[in-house]
Parts: sequence; C-alpha cells; structure tokens
Amino acid sequence: MSGGPDGEGARRWEPGDLANSNAGPVTGSVVQARDIGELHISGAPATGSAEPPTQPARSTWTPRKVLVGMGVTLLIFVLLPLLPQSPDPDAIPPESGVRPAGSSNEAVLAAVSAGLESCAQARVLRPANCPQKVDDLVGQADEVHWAIHGDPVDGAYAPVWSNDRFYVAGNAVMTATYQVPYQVPSPENLTVEVVPYRAEVTWTDGKATIGDLRSFDRIDKQRISKREPRFTPEQVTAVVRTAFHRCVAGTRSPMPPECPSWSAAQQSDHATWTLNGDPLVNSKQTFESSTGMVHVTGSYSATVSTHDQFLGMDAGYKTTQSGDYDASVIVDGPELHVLQIKSA
Repeated sequence: MSGGPDGEGARRWEPGDLANSNAGPVTGSVVQARDIGELHISGAPATGSAEPPTQPARSTWTPRKVLVGMGVTLLIFVLLPLLPQSPDPDAIPPESGVRPAGSSNEAVLAAVSAGLESCAQARVLRPANCPQKVDDLVGQADEVHWAIHGDPVDGAYAPVWSNDRFYVAGNAVMTATYQVPYQVPSPENLTVEVVPYRAEVTWTDGKATIGDLRSFDRIDKQRISKREPRFTPEQVTAVVRTAFHRCVAGTRSPMPPECPSWSAAQQSDHATWTLNGDPLVNSKQTFESSTGMVHVTGSYSATVSTHDQFLGMDAGYKTTQSGDYDASVIVDGPELHVLQIKSA
C-alpha cells in the first residue's frame, strides 16, 4: 500500500511492531503505548480526576464538653489547697517532741529579751543578725542609737518546743535616733519602729541560748496581746501635755525630731515657740494591744518667731505651725514615756 496523508509511503504492519510514534510538536494530551500493559499519559489530567478541595476542620467542642472542662477546672481549684504543701522555713512549727528537763518558758523568754537588748547596742540602721531596720534613708547615717521601750517579750507567742529548739515570736518597740548630714530642714531624725521578731532558742547544759533572731514580717498581730498600762487617762494626757511644752521650750526651728514636723519650717538657731491653746483639748486615746502603746490623737497650733541676722540686717520671721498629731505613749519601767508626737 502506498500514498498517505503525509505523502510518504506507508509500509505494511508486521507482527512484533508494537511501537507507534508521532514526530513533531504536540499540544494537548498525548497517549503513547510502548510496552504491553504500560500506558503513559502526559499533559493535563483527565476531566474528573482532580481531588476534592480540603474542607476546614470542624470544632470538636460541644456544650457537653465545655461543661465537663469547667467542672474539671473547678475541681482543681477546690482540691489544690488540700494537697500537701512545702513547709514554710520561717513559720513557727507546732509543738513536738519532749522538752528538755529543767527547761521553762520564763528562761526562754529571758534569753530572747537579752538577745533583743544586745541588738539595741548596734550603731547601724540595719544591723546583721537582728530584726530591726530603718528604711528610706536619704544618705549615710551618723550617730545611730537604738533603744527598746516597754517589755519586748510581753504578749509574745508562748514558746514552742519542736525537735531540738524553742521558737518564740513577738513585737518589740524600738526607737532609732540618727543624723543625716546636709539633710534639710534638719539633719536630726527619730523613728519609732514596731519590730516583729522570730527567735530560735536552744537548751544546752541547763541554760537557754539564743541561736537565731530575725525579722518576722508574717507575724499574726491577733496573737500578740500586751498588757494595758495601769495608768489613768488623765495621767496619759498629762505626760503628752508635758511633752508638748518641751517641744516649744527649745530655741531652734524646726522642732526636735520627737515633736511634730512641718515641711515649711525655716531653719534657725534663734527661735521662740509659743503654744496656741491646749493641744489636749478634744484629744482621744486608743490602746494598741499588739504593741503596748497608747496613741493619743488631736490637733495643735504653735507660733514661731525667729531672730536671725544676715549681713547686719534682721532676717527674722513669724509664722504659725499647726495640724493633727499622733502621740505614741508607752510604759518604760515604772513610768509613762512619750516616744514621739508625730504629725498625722
């Protein structure tokens, strides 16, 4: 057979001729058979062969699952406080073990009191191995003096024996006086500090020895109950009035640090103070059982006149200082003592 669409001679098909080729550029899909059982397809995929588009995942939460989750969360919050907690190294432990023979609460408290008195001998505002400190210092402090007022072990936690030592906690009332050079208006400072302490006391050779004494900021004030002073309200009023008269008897401005402060006070070494009326009129007294202090609150007014000279001229002035006050009163030994009359 001869002649064909391409103008070439066509030859007869013979057995074994299993190849079919098409030369030249091709567009679209091409199906080519080579070996029996092998089919090669190139070009665009056949219609209908594409995979369906991926559908967005649907949320598995249902109202029932939400309620179950809320219930589990609530159960965790309820049971969490019931789980065993790590012991607090600063806490006062419960009584346990057998107390040493011959030991007594009185001897333990006496050792604690002696330890606090020793701390009061420190000449820095934050002494090491002691519970007291003064914060908010402007500069380097000079002439530091601590003093304990009242009975520091009165009303303290009863001594607890645990394993090999006693534990005691209480409140001590201390004052710190110090100077900060170049501080305006006055370098002199006084602060009344309520010092919560925690003490550990060992018992060796029939004697109580204090081993650790530190601040105890988590003290329970409700467990501290100091004795109320055996003085009448009139006696308390009298000592506060006397303290006010000492404040105005000075010849310097501002008043001494145990007296009411005033931010507008002018510094002068030649001042004359005068009380305007009785500062104890309408005053009120409140006993604070956790510290043993009586707080007297009221109002005061005082006039100051200065008589300074500057370059041969009178630089004096006259002004009135007034406001509310809080006077801290405590029993020191057999007497009442005013620690400070602080501006309120």
